[in-house]
Amino acid sequence: SSNSNWSLQRSQNQNHNYQSANSRSPQAMVASSDSNASSSWFPDSGASFHVTNNSQNIQQTSPFEDQIFIGNGQGLNISASGHSNFVSPFSPNVKLILKNMLLVPQITKNLISVSKFAKDNHVFFEFHANHCFVKSQDSNMILLQGDVGPDGSYQFPNLQFFSAVFSSLYKHCFFCCL
Repeated sequence: SSNSNWSLQRSQNQNHNYQSANSRSPQAMVASSDSNASSSWFPDSGASFHVTNNSQNIQQTSPFEDQIFIGNGQGLNISASGHSNFVSPFSPNVKLILKNMLLVPQITKNLISVSKFAKDNHVFFEFHANHCFVKSQDSNMILLQGDVGPDGSYQFPNLQFFSAVFSSLYKHCFFCCL
């Protein structure tokens, strides 16, 4: 199957809680013409929001009615927004967050906004020919490792998100045990 680049843009009917700092329309680049949804997560330096197609990847959802437009002009409905938490596979005491994630059931790739993830988690991305790392800005410790997939895109396979119940238990235990 051939790949094509699709530019994503949210419509101008923006919720004020999700406007970007410089008032540009949120954007993302996604490389896919495959109709099969992927469970991997793709770091996207052009995205201003995290985007998923799976409601189980998102916690504490709120209804959100808007659209993202792909490069061919097709609008994809945003059905909810929320956030997700997961633990670094390299450092189990480090919890990472995807804030202001959009649920777009028709999107074929889960996207991580590189700039948003870096800012929200105090991390940086390091890209190499065949893999990429997410590292702590404080310790330089590797927190995530991704690889280049068959389509040539960097990807993090199968991030393990907390369920809403586990997330509140983790938060309670984390703060009580310090």
